Amino acid sequence: MRKFLIFFFLFLLCKEKRELKVAILFELTGKYSNYANEALLGVDFFKKNNLKLPFEIEIFDFKSDSENLKIKIEEILKDEKFLCIIGPLISKFALYASSLCEENKIPLITPTATSPFIKKDKNYIYSMTYSDIDQAKAIAKFAIEYYGIDKFAIIYKKDEPYSKVLFEEFKKSIQEMGGKTLAVEEFDRENIISKISYLKKVNPSGIFAPLYAEEAIFFVKKCIGENFTPIFLGGDGWYSEEVVKELKNYSKKEIKVFISSPFHPDIEIEEYRDFINEFEIEYGKKPNFLSALSYESVHFLSKCFENLRFYNRENLNNSIKKLYVQKKKVWILKLKEEGFDVIFGI
Repeated sequence: MRKFLIFFFLFLLCKEKRELKVAILFELTGKYSNYANEALLGVDFFKKNNLKLPFEIEIFDFKSDSENLKIKIEEILKDEKFLCIIGPLISKFALYASSLCEENKIPLITPTATSPFIKKDKNYIYSMTYSDIDQAKAIAKFAIEYYGIDKFAIIYKKDEPYSKVLFEEFKKSIQEMGGKTLAVEEFDRENIISKISYLKKVNPSGIFAPLYAEEAIFFVKKCIGENFTPIFLGGDGWYSEEVVKELKNYSKKEIKVFISSPFHPDIEIEEYRDFINEFEIEYGKKPNFLSALSYESVHFLSKCFENLRFYNRENLNNSIKKLYVQKKKVWILKLKEEGFDVIFGI
């Protein structure tokens, strides 16, 4: 009888384990789909190479829309089999999701959102990358101490948390390092030429544009059209295939572009070597930081599951806390014709 009870108990544990779920909550359609589809490759690669996961992965697309994001989170929260959420990728969505998840005590891991406010005063929220404070300081340090320029203009999006915080932290860092901010403009598609005309008048050595890929491409092309080509500086929002495709033909003569990133496939880090090589074989290209950090998020979470005896959200969160270390370096990349090339880490 005792043996029967032991086997029955083990059966229940295995059954419970098989039914566990993790939600992948990405911006798979809409404005930010280019980032999400790269990130999804990292999740897909992990699944293909880890067939005996302790949880089932279910993918949700909230269509780059806050209202849809709320609906998806509420759907996930109702199902107790979901023990964790991975995503969103973009700071403004991750900020919104983090508040809902903290309130409802479900762990959330964002692979790439960089706002320092995502985790602030929260016990269930984690990020696999650096914060905007870190990358703003690194870009400023590179520009002033390594590249030797000290007069800047800035163009940013006031209603975009990623852009706004990066702008504020970059401006603060520039001032602390002895540089000058000659002009600040808000990004505006309809009035972009007048914005560029003003920026051109102040004659900066470099222009910091904390934008996402679509706006970055638009802005740089308009600057080239107006013969305004200082050193272009951007955050990790510039790191995309679209930026390379649209701007690479200008990178040899017309422009110089430097951006920050938490990852580059050419970085000699032992823990990434097999992942990078096998990913390239699988998809015919090297991973970018979205694929890498999403892969890392699922891999990290699987390790957290290994330490669990009883499977619920609170226990999983305690396991995440024990293993979680945020240690991402900021890498400076340069745009070249063949893509982004890593310069060095800060």
